[in-house]
Amino acid sequence: MKNKHVICCRISENKFRAIPRLFCLDIKACEVARITSVSGPATSRLYTQIRQHIAGQCERRSPATPDGIFHWIARPIIIWAGR
Repeated sequence: MKNKHVICCRISENKFRAIPRLFCLDIKACEVARITSVSGPATSRLYTQIRQHIAGQCERRSPATPDGIFHWIARPIIIWAGR
């Protein structure tokens, strides 16, 4: 099955969908790697990208911008993995 969530990644879609779920349960990346049988570096990279995406969304959705304009933009979550 083609993974439609991550481009250039050799992780199956089922395993990829399990990683953000376990991230939300506040499970460490090394434990998630063991549970999903995905390599540790790949899991750590996905965790980093999830954190960066969350931080970017928080910055975009912050109502306290310097220019006083409210920015409420809903965008799909796209996480790029690989090189």
